[in-house]
Amino acid sequence: MSAPAFTLESEKALAEELDAICASGAFRHSPQQQRLLRHLVAKLGNGDLASLREIPLGIEVFRRPSAQFDPRKDPIVRVEAGRLRERLARYYALEGGRSAIEIVVPIGGYVPIVRTRRLPAALASNKPASAQLLQERALYVMRLRTIEGYRKALELFSRATREFPDFAPAYRGIGWARICTAGFDGVPPEAGRQSEPMHAAIEAAAALDPEHPEVAALKGAYAARYDHDLASAQRMYRDGLSRSPASIVFRTSFAWLYLLTGQFDEAQRLFEAAQTEDPFGFWHRHNLGSLSYFRRDYATAEKVLREALEIEPDHAVVRLLLARVLMHSGRGADAIGETEWCVRALPGMTGAELFHVAALASAGERQAAVSAMRNFERGSEGRYTSPFYRAMAYAALGEADRALEWLSRAAIERDYWLINIAVDPAFDRLKPRAEFSAILRALGLPNLHLTH
Repeated sequence: MSAPAFTLESEKALAEELDAICASGAFRHSPQQQRLLRHLVAKLGNGDLASLREIPLGIEVFRRPSAQFDPRKDPIVRVEAGRLRERLARYYALEGGRSAIEIVVPIGGYVPIVRTRRLPAALASNKPASAQLLQERALYVMRLRTIEGYRKALELFSRATREFPDFAPAYRGIGWARICTAGFDGVPPEAGRQSEPMHAAIEAAAALDPEHPEVAALKGAYAARYDHDLASAQRMYRDGLSRSPASIVFRTSFAWLYLLTGQFDEAQRLFEAAQTEDPFGFWHRHNLGSLSYFRRDYATAEKVLREALEIEPDHAVVRLLLARVLMHSGRGADAIGETEWCVRALPGMTGAELFHVAALASAGERQAAVSAMRNFERGSEGRYTSPFYRAMAYAALGEADRALEWLSRAAIERDYWLINIAVDPAFDRLKPRAEFSAILRALGLPNLHLTH
């Protein structure tokens, strides 16, 4: 087979597109995926299509021994090609949304296609798109469960409200994008500025379409996370679930409320029901992994989270949770490796840095942990930091008084994460303290005594 007739101009454009892809959020932390993509495109360019088969790729890209590699026993090429397709789709949905060139690896083969993209007229010209198109794009990038996806979704939903002020789904979308941003484990810089605009979006959605069940879900989420009114949240979730019993949104929202109040069996039932509706969604595995972590069943948590990472290997939130599991199961050194990766993957995010402090402390590297915390405090001025996560780091360092001070501040600031304290193993050593019990009572949370 002969190579495509690339011109010098098209070769330059393709090289620039490859560089942009490899530098993107979808690819920058995955050198193996970058290597695979560049290899496929290079072979296409020089016409060596015969080598774009499973055995040559396993040997040349994934460095399998030529005399022993058997694709029937080792599916590395098929698995990584599937991940490559997913990453390319994510890239073109986010940072590559306006790229003029698109690289596709069709299912069932390894010969890439390089084609000129035909962008929707509204996207290419900045003319108004339909409300439905904006919503569909926003929902797609939300499903990625990355901070880049949440930011892009908020941009798209906000554009929809400007261009279509009476489009209620866009206001609901803003509410979800904002609460997901606030609850992103890495703690991005904008996490602390989500409460008021989220409340405004929920009110706008309720005014336009008061009977839509997701309005109750959003109000319940706000009541739980910001008002710390768990009884109101429960009423709203029950009402919404009764009207929309098959809703994944209500099942997972209610499951989290059950989980954070120690009702683990009820949470498990709802999380599993949500996964049944969406069996390939890695996020359901994250939820089930969280449940096992809070139950102190660390072996199950690790198993479930590693299954999630098989679907999405470089998802930082899953890896942050895995780090917590490793910390509390006596594998602090492994946890350090995970948190170091997350700090690199999430630059400027204070939560990831505080997880790293906790990982160092859990590994017995107290001097390094104290030094890292001291450096964090010096560099945190002007950056948003969750007081809950600061308390977590000080608890890991064994500084109970400072941890309690930050938990008290979290209560005053109505920190998004504070309602986790009844079940989070990070605070087990604080449970005998009267100050801790007082915070739990104020939140309406039980003082659970959970053991591994």
